[in-house]
This record gives sequence, C-alpha cells and structure tokens, in this order.
Amino acid sequence: MAKFTDFNISKETIQAIEALGYEDATKIQAESLPLLLEGKDLIGQAQTGTGKTAAFAVPCIEKINTGISATQALIMCPTRELVIQVAGELKKLTKFRKDISIVPIYGGQNISVQLRALKNSCDIVIGTPGRLMDHMRRKSLRLDQVKYLVLDEADQMLDMGFRDDMKDIIGQTSPERQTVMFSATMSQDLVRLMERYQNKAIKINVTGNKEQSQQIEQLYFNLKSSPKLDALKRLLKEYNVKSGIIFCNTKMKVDELTKRLVHEDYIAAALHGDIDQKKRTRVMGAFKAGNIELLVATDVAARGLDINDLEVVINYDLPRADQDYIHRIGRTGRAGKKGLALNLVTGKELSQISRIAYTSKLTINPAQLPGVQGTETLNSDSRPSNSGGSGGGARGRFNKKFGSDKSSSSGGFNRGPRSGGGSGGSRFKSSDSSSSSSGGGSFRGKAAAGSNKPRRSNFNKAAKSAG
Repeated sequence: MAKFTDFNISKETIQAIEALGYEDATKIQAESLPLLLEGKDLIGQAQTGTGKTAAFAVPCIEKINTGISATQALIMCPTRELVIQVAGELKKLTKFRKDISIVPIYGGQNISVQLRALKNSCDIVIGTPGRLMDHMRRKSLRLDQVKYLVLDEADQMLDMGFRDDMKDIIGQTSPERQTVMFSATMSQDLVRLMERYQNKAIKINVTGNKEQSQQIEQLYFNLKSSPKLDALKRLLKEYNVKSGIIFCNTKMKVDELTKRLVHEDYIAAALHGDIDQKKRTRVMGAFKAGNIELLVATDVAARGLDINDLEVVINYDLPRADQDYIHRIGRTGRAGKKGLALNLVTGKELSQISRIAYTSKLTINPAQLPGVQGTETLNSDSRPSNSGGSGGGARGRFNKKFGSDKSSSSGGFNRGPRSGGGSGGSRFKSSDSSSSSSGGGSFRGKAAAGSNKPRRSNFNKAAKSAG
C-alpha cells in the first residue's frame, strides 16, 4: 500500500497529513497523486468517502507559488456544504503553510465578508458556480492566472443546471491551466463537456472496486402496504440509532417527516435548500457534536456533508436518480469503518432497487422488519409502543438552546425518552430465504455474484438514559 511519503510532497504538507493521522494513501489518492503532481489533466471517478478531496487538494497546495499575488487555484463545487468541507480540508493540509491563503465563497454568506477576503491576495478559491459568477460580474474575482482548476462532483453541477456557468468560469481561467475533474458518476454529457476543456486527460475509475461498498451492509425492506413511518420507527428502535441520516426526495417530505419524528420524541432536524445558512450551520454543528441523532435531508443539502462515525443512512425515499444512491450511502462506512444502509421500498420501487444493485455492482440484501413474522406486513395498528412519557423537560431545554419549537420542522429538533432503544428486543436478521418479508432474494450487481451471506449488523449500543 502506497504511503504519502512515497510521493514528491513537501515536508510541511507531509507534516500536516501526519497530524491528521493519515499514513497510507487510499486507492484514488495512490493513483491520482503522481499524475497530478506531474501536471497531468485527470478525470477521476470515485465515490464519496474514498479520499478524493485530499487527492486533488495536496497537489493544489504543492503547486502554489507564494511569490505571485494572484488567485492560482480554483475549486468549483455544487453546494455550499461541499465548499465548506473542501475549504476545511485545505486549511488542515496547510496547517504548516501559513503563507498560503484560502477563501471559500458561496451563497448564504454575507458577500461583504467575501469581498474583503478577495480584496487581499488569495491563492486558492473554493466556490459554488452561482457565487463565483456573482464575483466575476462584480470584478472582485479574477481568474486569468488560475493554473490549477478542479471541478469536484461535476456530475452534480450539471444536474443542478450549472452548465453555462461552468463554461463561463472555465473560460476565464488561464489556457495553460491543469484541469482536474472528480465525479461519482460519468454521463456521456459530462464526458463531452470535459473533452472540450481538458488536454489528453487520464481517466481513473475506482468505483468498480468494492473498497468502500464492502464496508457498508445494505438492506432493503419490501413494505408492501405498510406505513413507512412505522417501519422507520421499528428500525430506529432496533438499531438504537444515535447518528443517522434519513433521505427524502422533497423539501416538503423532509419537513413533514422531521415534524413527525420530533412529535415522537426523536432528536431530529431537517436540512434542505430553503433553510437559511445560519440555521444549517447550527444544525450541522449540533449533529456533528452528537446533540442531534437524526438528520432528515434532501440530496442537494446533504452534498458535502463530512460526518465521522455515521452509523446508518436510511433511504426513506429511493433517490430519483439511481446514481444518487452511491452518494447517499457513501456518508457511512468511511475510512475503512463499517457502515449500514437501510432502504424502505414499496412494491413499485422493487425494480429500481434491483436496477441500482445491477448498475452499481452492489449487493443489497432483503430483510425482515423487526416484530414482523414471515411475510406479514405492518398495518396502521401495529405501531411499536413508545412509552416513557413526552419528555417535555428535555424538549424544553433543547428548544431554548437551539431556538426551535415542537411545531417547527425546518431545522428544528427535539428530544425525550423513548422505550426499548434496541437493548432488549430480538436481534434483527437479514435473510436470503423466501420467508423474508421482502418476498425476494438479494439483488446483486455483476461484480457481487457469489458473495457470502450478509453479515448481521451490530449497531446496538447501551441505551442513552432518558431526560
């Protein structure tokens, strides 16, 4: 396995990498670093959580000439959350390079703050296409000396309608630049676009290997006519989830589900594009600190989230675009750790989950809901008990601290005692047999054929004391 010391990297950057606790390079890093350090254009296809940020960030730092008073590197990201994450990573990697300046620019932040930062010399700019265009129109950002350009999660930028902005921004950079693109998926549309702006780009694809997906146990539950909320509550109780992201496809569904969970005394918060940046930052800080257990989010809002030790990702709704499944589950099972992805599937979605497994070369096993025997399905009267009172005292303390109330779902969260916590019930089992409530066998992609029987999840922890 390649080590960072094997590459032509400055001692200051190596020192910063070691301070972060990294020693061995991931597959995408090992393949990308020598090419990028040599100045090659590159197309990297890698899933979230594989270390791709460091793969392009380290060469970016190494190429900065501090004798030049101009923006020399530009990293374009689809969302503000990803901008913040990438900027944070760069700042950690430049811990011992105080001569390099880094400026993140994105919507939702006071533009006057960004204008002041850009007025001074900044070596590396990380930004969203929309805000980059704002600064270009204001002439507060010049890109003519950018020699290192990165398009991070380029597929998502195209999906979000930033094609014209991307072309305009790239057109303002130096024609002598090195152009790097990273993406989890690779559409023909994206390939054609990059062919226009790259010079003999070398392609690296690490999505075909199962380096990360092997760390994530993936299960699906065929709910048939069962209420999704009841199924969700059963799983939250069975696994005693203390850190999980629940994905929904619409902002309205995110708000609705968050409100229901808060009403049931779960510590939950919403995250979507209509929530203002200050509240999003506050919610994310509380989630990372463990003060929120469940984050209910849309795909766009969750892009760029970097959560350590995330136990589980739950697809309350399967993603509209199959490729977003990889982005979602990549939030768990990071850096070699075990992860869990649970999919709540109705009959009409069975074909989609099968297609996702096939095209993404994944194994997604059928599983039986806890408390459901054989092929029995839940009904509206089979809700798990939730004794232990309303927990109003704890709820009041959380509301006061974070400025939310029980009726607020956008960014609001709550807490209160819940029974069970998964500490006394029978362990959940995944199954390949016809007795599973899924009514079918495992869905496997081509590369997953012949895999062993799925492992049991082991996410039970001691239940947190109430109030």
